[in-house]
Amino acid sequence: MADPLSISMRAWPSPDKTKDSLPYLISRINEQKGSFRNLTEASLEEEIRVTEAGNSEINAESKTKDAAEEARDVEAKGDVLAAAREEIIKQVGAAYTASSHALDFVSLLLSKHNPKAVEASISPYIKEVVPLGSLGAEIMQEPSRSEAEKTTEGLISLGWRLQSLTRSADSLLHSASRLEKVMDHETRYWQQILSVKEKGWSICRIPGESHTLAVRFGFAEGILVPTFGVVLPC
Repeated sequence: MADPLSISMRAWPSPDKTKDSLPYLISRINEQKGSFRNLTEASLEEEIRVTEAGNSEINAESKTKDAAEEARDVEAKGDVLAAAREEIIKQVGAAYTASSHALDFVSLLLSKHNPKAVEASISPYIKEVVPLGSLGAEIMQEPSRSEAEKTTEGLISLGWRLQSLTRSADSLLHSASRLEKVMDHETRYWQQILSVKEKGWSICRIPGESHTLAVRFGFAEGILVPTFGVVLPC
């Protein structure tokens, strides 16, 4: 969203022409420099020289500060880059170590079947410490089962499922029964409240007890304070 544009409805102030007049300039010179008798060409040149020297010193100091800040920024960036470089080298070293271990494991696993094929990929340290062919793997066949065992396992699995479904059904029925009792209680309660209201009684909440209903009788307005009775808890 663009920034709102503020426009002034007032007229632009006209320049004060008296400030450019000769009497005004003479009065300003008298206030700043004193009488014209004290003004000389040498004093004015000295003042100009001092002003220029002060400005040059300020500029030199500002340049010095800027150079120092720039040097600190370069040094800080150099430290950040050095730390990032060390972290990258550390992560690369960890990845290289992990991949080397995985390569040695696979090479040693394959050396049982073809030792010559893995001589170039396995590391010299593993080749010296662990003999080739010492690690192997085989596919284990699932033990054969009779038809009777398969039937028994199927029946057991079916029994567990039926038991879980029965428990779930019992829990749902219990919850439904409890909810039905609560609904019946609420229905009878509000039917009683409605019957009292239909008979013309004023039903309200007791002050300070927001969960309690009562029947108000007596004067609603006037000197007497309304009386509450027949408390009907919600």
